[in-house]
Amino acid sequence: MVQTNQNGLTVTPGSFTTLRSQFNQTGLAQLPGFLAPRPLELLLNMIESASFELKDEISRKSGAVFGTTQFMSRTDPVMIALYFLLNREALYDMAAEACAVPRPRTFTCRLHRTTAATDQHIDWHDDATDGRLLGLNINLSSERFGGGLFQLRDSEKRVTGEVKHTVPGDAFLFKIGQGWQHRLTRVESGVRTVAVGWFRLPPDWERWLSAQHG
Repeated sequence: MVQTNQNGLTVTPGSFTTLRSQFNQTGLAQLPGFLAPRPLELLLNMIESASFELKDEISRKSGAVFGTTQFMSRTDPVMIALYFLLNREALYDMAAEACAVPRPRTFTCRLHRTTAATDQHIDWHDDATDGRLLGLNINLSSERFGGGLFQLRDSEKRVTGEVKHTVPGDAFLFKIGQGWQHRLTRVESGVRTVAVGWFRLPPDWERWLSAQHG
């Protein structure tokens, strides 16, 4: 188990070996119970009173729209809490060791929500931009939902793995690289809320956060 809390990171012996094996085989590495109970409870409570805005997903490379989801503002207190919780040296070390990527210097993220009975979804796309090395997806849904599968495929368009979140606080790492793409299928029932972020190269996260918030 790899679990993060207010005070740091707890790692069960052998966890990195397991993560590395999963990642090498599928491009995905599962992190059950990634958020400890206390920070998870705080985040879920904060999300209850937060607001979301419907926006298109737009490719930074082509400018094309590849989906529609509900976004939380970058200045919301939930986002600030996530930045401080996930920008830790131990997590940078975990990313580098478990997934054989250069050691990150920054973790940035966003929080989005997709609901049933709408056209909210995310089509196939890649995240290979802005110095992104590795993806992290965290389930922050307060209730179970149907559908909403995260699927990953390689450069030959073979689906190498998929994840359906079921337990709040669970997370997974996903591969970013030339030819690798992922998508989110439509939610069929309930509400799916996740934090999606990227371990990145410089700038350091404090400088990045300062630039984003003036």
